[in-house]
Amino acid sequence: MNVRADTAGDYNWIVVAASLVAAVISLILYWQLQFPIASAVTVALVFLAVAVARPSAALALLCAVLPVEGIAAANIEMTEVRAVGIGVFVIWVVHLVLYRKLIRVNRTFLLGAALVAWAGVSLLWATNFEITGAYYFTLIQVLLLALLCINVIENETDFRLVLGGLLLGALITSHLSLAVFVENVVERARTFEAQNPNSYAMVVGFSMLGGMYLMRSMRRWWIKVGLLLATLFMAVPLILAQSRTAWMATVAGFAVMIWHTRHRVRNFLILFVITAGLLAGLFAAGLVNITLVERTSQLMTMREKGTSRFDVWMVASNMIADNPVLGVGYMQFPSRFNQYRPATPSIRRDLHSRRDPHSTYFSVIAELGIVGFALLMAMLWSACREEKIHPGGKPWLSDSFVVYLMMFSVGGTLLHAKLFWVGLALAAKARHLAAVREENLE
Repeated sequence: MNVRADTAGDYNWIVVAASLVAAVISLILYWQLQFPIASAVTVALVFLAVAVARPSAALALLCAVLPVEGIAAANIEMTEVRAVGIGVFVIWVVHLVLYRKLIRVNRTFLLGAALVAWAGVSLLWATNFEITGAYYFTLIQVLLLALLCINVIENETDFRLVLGGLLLGALITSHLSLAVFVENVVERARTFEAQNPNSYAMVVGFSMLGGMYLMRSMRRWWIKVGLLLATLFMAVPLILAQSRTAWMATVAGFAVMIWHTRHRVRNFLILFVITAGLLAGLFAAGLVNITLVERTSQLMTMREKGTSRFDVWMVASNMIADNPVLGVGYMQFPSRFNQYRPATPSIRRDLHSRRDPHSTYFSVIAELGIVGFALLMAMLWSACREEKIHPGGKPWLSDSFVVYLMMFSVGGTLLHAKLFWVGLALAAKARHLAAVREENLE
């Protein structure tokens, strides 16, 4: 689509030839001349050459490093992950120029752009701009990340490559998370100031859904078994992360997945047995402690020692009641929290100031009003309704991804999360690829 065949073919041959030459040079530099730095640079150049020809490889690399953010680098400042994202975006732009391609957008992206634009408009009635600028810049970046996903993933191979990158990244970083969670088994792990177990668990749960899709889409049995084992293994760090929101979202995502299978009852029983077996194994290993049990028992009330999302949501409700249509303005919830906290006498008095809403829905409707909330829900709806598809050809993965993100949004603020926008783009792209398959069959 929008590619000149003669130009694309020439570039592909150049990339293949350059990759072979660079691989030989890299081997000579490392093994014969003992120049590891030069060898690493050569390998990087090879990857750049491949990524320019197939930018989905670069996007897969970006997805593979997303779990690192939750473990050690989850903050609004410049991180290694953001640097990788900028590099991938530049590679994609170079790819567009070399291959003379046009930028594609879909309905989900346009609704997301409208939501970001409305957030910018809401700054007109905002009162505190201390953190607004940095967060709005991040919001624009994650919107561009969604645009990147929509354009880079052109076929089923690209789609699987990106999902494989997510699962591989979760597997590679699992030793870091397990070491942190096991060493801090008495209380929830926070060894780094910027660490965010919820953010990490979000990527892990999402990668498990992608891993199950990859397992079902592969033909060779040994690949299927490997993907199944990898997906099941990721349940261990997911449980130990103690993110109740991630637990609920993962269960909901798998429930949607199983609902689309032929033997629903049997598969639900299998899921129950696997979950029980994992919990029994963790308990036998001494990793199921009182903290994990308490957080599980508090799952329905969302109340825990020191914080309370339910109380924060009550404050948000008062904020929404006073500003139902337009909201208080983008990123104004933390600064306006103290103003509305005294008007909510039923909550605990030990809640510290400048609280995060801990809910995408409460965050959006409190800050952007009914208008922003309508745009958010329309974007979520659109992600699993892109393209017209015959009922029998609807991809269950699209619904599973959207339900996962919607459930996680109940207890997490995801508007600035990279995976939120990547997940929406992947859900919409799954629908697009299904429509392409239908068209080819006709």
